[in-house]
Amino acid sequence: MIEERVNKVVSKVLAIESENLRPEDNLIHDLGADSLDMAELVLSLEEEFDIFVDDMEVENIHTVSEIVEYVKAYK
Repeated sequence: MIEERVNKVVSKVLAIESENLRPEDNLIHDLGADSLDMAELVLSLEEEFDIFVDDMEVENIHTVSEIVEYVKAYK
């Protein structure tokens, strides 16, 4: 399931337990991601899902659920 895989990637990159993630969590404000974390997150998502994440699109992704929706658009 895409949601579980996204949670796995986010939790690994941000060193957060996946069971503590909520779809509405803001990557920066709630989960403490910085620009380096975001870059690592993009690379990890590209590898996990074999997709290309456009740099301009990343600016529009703020929550865990928005990552899921972005990935679903490619699958």
